[in-house]
Amino acid sequence: MKKIILILIISLLPVSLYSQRDNLELGIRYLKLGNSHRVAKNYSEALEYLESGLGIVQKANNKYWEAVGYELFAYYYCDRDDKFEALFFLDKANELYKKTVSSPRDGSHNVLDEIIEEITNNGCPSYSNGDDYPYFIKVFNYDNSRLNQLPSIPLAATNISLAFNRFTNIPGQLNQYNSLEHLNIPDNRIRDLTGIGNLKGLHYLNLSKNRIAEIPDDIEKLSNLVELDLSNNRIKKVNTGITKLKNLKILNLKGNKIPFEELKRIIQALPNTNIIHDSYKQK
Repeated sequence: MKKIILILIISLLPVSLYSQRDNLELGIRYLKLGNSHRVAKNYSEALEYLESGLGIVQKANNKYWEAVGYELFAYYYCDRDDKFEALFFLDKANELYKKTVSSPRDGSHNVLDEIIEEITNNGCPSYSNGDDYPYFIKVFNYDNSRLNQLPSIPLAATNISLAFNRFTNIPGQLNQYNSLEHLNIPDNRIRDLTGIGNLKGLHYLNLSKNRIAEIPDDIEKLSNLVELDLSNNRIKKVNTGITKLKNLKILNLKGNKIPFEELKRIIQALPNTNIIHDSYKQK
């Protein structure tokens, strides 16, 4: 009897996981619908969908989308000219964002703080245009989500974190994200960097703890790159493309198998870059 029960439990596990994922997608859809109704000034429908969506993502225990829900409620209450409720929900959103979103190097984390200060001092601005949202549609965290394909993310995203997943290459869909500045994708299974040169807006790129052995020449197209983390990969040779990244301030090559002479060449080619590398014993 115990064996039968155990088999039933195991067989139901995938269904349960799919159900949780479906519920989360439903919650996200409701939040977006609620926001669309808010923009259209259909406030009763907006409130209904926002409440339902927030409840669903809370049950799914997804803290990022819970933060999104709180932020959307804040804009709802701003539209209703209720400054105190708006601040209450913005504080809750801000607290959760700081726990769930990898801290970007470009200062984006301060945006919600600035909105809170603005509302505190001057009251609620208008957030009737969905493109005006300063935070939730721009920063997305899908760390530790067992992904091997890019999920549905708004094209306005500036910051995407995909750490601890199952990607084997750079998702080709990222080419569509013209505003993307910060890509965090360590601890995956990436071997192939084909198309990396298309992400020309990147300022920060973390590819550490993957399976990268070769860096393509078109990485030189990432002329805006300020920080590049390639640590703990399988790199033995660094091509000349990297030496053309003249805006690069930090280059992390630690934990690879790069010969000293090769490293010396890179250091000479990038005199203004802080290059983090393994220590070498002098012969």
